[in-house]
Amino acid sequence: MPFLVKNMPENMPEKENTVGAPQGISGAQHSTGNDAAWEKAKAVRKKNGADAQQGSAGKKKKSVESVMHKGVPIYTVVLIVIVVALGALVISGMYNVDTITPGGEPPAVEQKILAVTIVIEDCEFCMENNAVFQVLEAEGMQYEKRVYFLGSEDAQRTIDRLGLKSLPVTLLAENSVKDTGLKAALGDTYVLYQGSYIIPGIAQKFIDTESCAVDNNIVVDYFTDPYCQNCIAAKRSLSDNRVQFGYDYPRLTWQYNYVPTYSQNLFIKDGKERTELFAKTLLCAQKEGHYKLPAVEHAAYGVYCDINLDEKLQIGELKNCIKSKHWGDTLSEGEIDAAVIEAGLDQKEIAECTETQELADEIKEYAEKAESFRIDVLPMAVVNCEYIMPIIVVDDFLCAYAPDLIACEGPEENSG
Repeated sequence: MPFLVKNMPENMPEKENTVGAPQGISGAQHSTGNDAAWEKAKAVRKKNGADAQQGSAGKKKKSVESVMHKGVPIYTVVLIVIVVALGALVISGMYNVDTITPGGEPPAVEQKILAVTIVIEDCEFCMENNAVFQVLEAEGMQYEKRVYFLGSEDAQRTIDRLGLKSLPVTLLAENSVKDTGLKAALGDTYVLYQGSYIIPGIAQKFIDTESCAVDNNIVVDYFTDPYCQNCIAAKRSLSDNRVQFGYDYPRLTWQYNYVPTYSQNLFIKDGKERTELFAKTLLCAQKEGHYKLPAVEHAAYGVYCDINLDEKLQIGELKNCIKSKHWGDTLSEGEIDAAVIEAGLDQKEIAECTETQELADEIKEYAEKAESFRIDVLPMAVVNCEYIMPIIVVDDFLCAYAPDLIACEGPEENSG
């Protein structure tokens, strides 16, 4: 592998300001994991973001932010989705929620909502998704929560019935929410299978998969689609991570895995070959160096998400890319070539790479890998083949998982 990167290349994109962005996993608990590890990681990274400054040796400092200052990840968006959905139903009169006065009792309901959470006992880095329980409590809805530990008969029976591959997971019985406004909100967000809404944890551990780490190295496989709305919105945090954790390269590497989701909608309109040219170009850029892929992304999305009509990526354009005049179309070959050149790459070499059978075979392998990990929503990340999570929590996870990473050190330790 190449040498350890110590300085950020000049053509790396600047960080997008996210002041005012919605919070992620607000109030989420991780009762089955190591609270201290997660909280220490978030505290250190928050302190880094506030205190880090240029070192005496001229080394550019890492600007580290807490996940709490980023956009809402796909799984935890339920907290907002359900609240909004319930609010709409209350207004329409479809769902009657009595006002709870201070000191008063929660409104009576005819039935309890049954929730079953299956966890891996003492899973140090697991993290539950408690957003639904927060909503239930906020709405004064009664529920019964049962906890099954991996290895118990109840847990194994449920795992076998639903084919679960990773934990923790919370299951809400469909028949217990069928007469409430919660059913519609859940249906818009989570999979309903064999009578249960399946709510995956924020950070899950695969049940039967061993770590694929080699020599204490860490590989983050991230699964994405360059035209997927949620994936584009997450690009800022992903690019930040590649930069911040670049100090830990090659011990920590990032592997782009292209999985066509929204792109499939464009196959019919623009053809598979033209649609996939962007993803193939990014994969070829990845082969040229650690920072090259995000550099090409930055240039390309400056055009694709160009809301301000200046072809330069501005604050907020990624998360609002759907408002761009380019949305719903593919980038042209000329636009992609221009992004490659702006990133400092040889356009001819990249073009030749995109046409190789080797790359076509790699893309097939990415699809097979995504299927093996049961990835059905993007963007997602898998760390060392062992843990799976939304992209938005990868930074804090890594600092809990490997606190000795350079990006996770406190300012007093890496002030240079």
